[in-house]
Amino acid sequence: MDYFLKALAGEKSRLIHSFEKIFLTHVLIAATLTSYASGGIEAGSDIGQVEITAVSYLKKGDKYTSNNSEKTAAADIVLVYASAKSPSKVKIAIALPKPERWNGRWLSLGNGGIGSQLSAEAAANAAADGFAAAHCNLGTSPLDKPDFKQMIKDFGHEAVFKMTYAGLKLAESFYGRKPSYSYYVGGSTGGQEGLSLAERHPELIDGVVVYFPVTNRTRLHARMAFENLILSPKNYFTDSEILKITESIVSQNKAFEPENSKPYLQFPEYARVDYSKLDFLSAEQVEVLKKLHSKLPYLNAEKNICWPAPPSSEIADGGKTLKKGFPCWFPKWVYGEKINDKNFDLNDYFLKLENMFAEDMNALPNLKPFFEKGGKLLILQGKLDTIVPAEYVKEYYRELCNNIGGYQKTMESARLFLIPGAWHGNFKSDISAYIRGWVEENKAPEKIEVEVDYLGKKYSETLFPYSPDKGAK
Repeated sequence: MDYFLKALAGEKSRLIHSFEKIFLTHVLIAATLTSYASGGIEAGSDIGQVEITAVSYLKKGDKYTSNNSEKTAAADIVLVYASAKSPSKVKIAIALPKPERWNGRWLSLGNGGIGSQLSAEAAANAAADGFAAAHCNLGTSPLDKPDFKQMIKDFGHEAVFKMTYAGLKLAESFYGRKPSYSYYVGGSTGGQEGLSLAERHPELIDGVVVYFPVTNRTRLHARMAFENLILSPKNYFTDSEILKITESIVSQNKAFEPENSKPYLQFPEYARVDYSKLDFLSAEQVEVLKKLHSKLPYLNAEKNICWPAPPSSEIADGGKTLKKGFPCWFPKWVYGEKINDKNFDLNDYFLKLENMFAEDMNALPNLKPFFEKGGKLLILQGKLDTIVPAEYVKEYYRELCNNIGGYQKTMESARLFLIPGAWHGNFKSDISAYIRGWVEENKAPEKIEVEVDYLGKKYSETLFPYSPDKGAK
């Protein structure tokens, strides 16, 4: 690990040297901006490990392309496309609003899932709101192995670093000054990217917001493989059975939440299941359900748990966990093929996951340098998430508290909010306002208001910071 960090530091030094050389010459915009439309950003310009490939000056209403779809610019912006140099396959879109409309802030936007898509639209929409912003893909594909070693690093942490570093330098040159504040927002894989950015490059970012972040990638995907194997022989549950399972478990546990009138549990992490009351299921279905509810030790270590989603979450995320499980791409990366229940060895897979991916893809709660320079972190996590179960995120936060010096000390810089009734994206909150207030005005969020969409109906939740000792206040 020390060697890896030193190598990474050396890479940063070379990048900085390249940037200084470039910007002192002629590549980007002059320090004094006299004409927005002739700013001087040119295709073919190098920015360290990144090369600008195309530049578009868009007026409000102009058309542009994002993910092979035609989009309409919501404001006047400069849209810059860039590519990381080979062997990396990372693609970047940077959007810059007109100088008079810039709010002085930088915003890095995270990807999701396997991260193979680039969204110029995401960057352009943020620029329309006044941010200098960027989005990138992660140089990944589920079907091939380009430079596999580089792809692992890009997926784990390098892609978002390249995007953020290049974007900040481009914004500084374009506007003639550095952004006053630098932010990151992302969920799932994008959450992993944000945590890794704060861990590995704290100097680049002031505030990080992550939703349902992947923290321990290797154990999460080990669990996915376990569930896929259980569910692979056949379709065990219908949609109506999945709904009835959730409703029954909620009903069984409502006596412990007498003031809860909502159709979901406020504390599903404490739910218990009397399987005998699920009399609409066959004995085979009950056994499958018990396995899906069970903890899975990882690499024969009891303390390293592959966490299941909690009982009463069966309906979440479209019922994935009781159908075929999450469509995981890691077996393809490890073996070059999908999971086959006839020849798939879980223990061998776990070992290969750890050896191949842990160093680059597991976000570690080593954020002391980020906090010491004033960085702030907000985490939002659905309690019913079946793709990234909440226990992984709570575990990460507990370890963070241990590393920082306790819960109260950690609360000065990082807060976790758990959302009842929420899973992988069925909630809304103006979380950006909370992180800006914390970073710019030192107003730490004591509570957060969230709207949850549970099976088509909206419910309001007031969230309080999670405490490892007490749960949510």
